[in-house]
Amino acid sequence: RIGATDDRMKAIRETDPYRIMNVAASVNAQLVIVDSVNVLAIPGVVGIPGGANQVRACTTYIGKRAKDEGRTAIMIVQIALISGFTPSRTSE
Repeated sequence: RIGATDDRMKAIRETDPYRIMNVAASVNAQLVIVDSVNVLAIPGVVGIPGGANQVRACTTYIGKRAKDEGRTAIMIVQIALISGFTPSRTSE
């Protein structure tokens, strides 16, 4: 998107957090940057992409898997004030 290229970088367009982390594992990525979590969705989680349930589930999954695999994950999330939603540490 910004035109930055390097043989050590891989950019993908994906809305499935499982696929994102599988690609990261397949290329042995040290750093995973997700922009934006608001478009991701995990099948079976109630809610639309960008909704409180999906944001919480996606950030929790990516954060835990990155930690378990020794990767650093940077997740960009736009948070609007949603009634009853308090951002967790994983989505701050």
